[in-house]
Amino acid sequence: MIKTDKILFFDIETTSQYPDWQSFLMNDHDGASVFKLKHERAKSNNNNHWSNDIEIAYKKMGSLIPEFGKIIVFSYGLLVNDIFKIVTKTENDFDNEKSFMEYIAKVFNRVDELNIYIGGHNIKEFDIPFVFKRLLKFGIRIPRSLNFIDKKPWEIVLCDTALLTKGTSNIVSSLADVTHLLGLKSPKDDISGAEVHSVYWNEKNLNRIAIYCEKDVIAVKEIYEKLFDCLN
Repeated sequence: MIKTDKILFFDIETTSQYPDWQSFLMNDHDGASVFKLKHERAKSNNNNHWSNDIEIAYKKMGSLIPEFGKIIVFSYGLLVNDIFKIVTKTENDFDNEKSFMEYIAKVFNRVDELNIYIGGHNIKEFDIPFVFKRLLKFGIRIPRSLNFIDKKPWEIVLCDTALLTKGTSNIVSSLADVTHLLGLKSPKDDISGAEVHSVYWNEKNLNRIAIYCEKDVIAVKEIYEKLFDCLN
């Protein structure tokens, strides 16, 4: 396994572009039409992740699908001289989403320059594809560390604790499950990912979400250190 001081651990928090289905329909009719087709297809396939109610489906799934969502918090940490330094940025630090995504791209370009690796929990399936697609939306060049086009599966090196802890199973454990397993403090002691939409749109408490995001980054780093001792 890669040493901890060679890894940039990161996490993102995301939400839907609009607070509810009706707002989406009124402000982006074309996008809402695409989402509606996706919703109807999910219902016809009996996809249990999607509610039959499109209003509920949008609030739940709009945050998870990069075509309909946005990044509102980006937190990352790196071990420097035995001190884990964390930087957290929110959408409020930038004039618009494009500027935020340009900043995120710069961070990963720096990762490439330093020739280090990226780590997180379930980043292969969620965080990296989400960042990748939002960068595409704004025509921003994809950093090498996020660009797996033409790469063979064994050439993709990620320090993904979701993959490292699943063993031969097909089931990926949640971050809270893994911290419980390893006897670590859960980062979900205030809110969970399922509550981010409500905290953002209803409470308008972005700082609370930023703190939650930072806790996830710390937890992933602590998990990785435990795994390093067991798996290396």
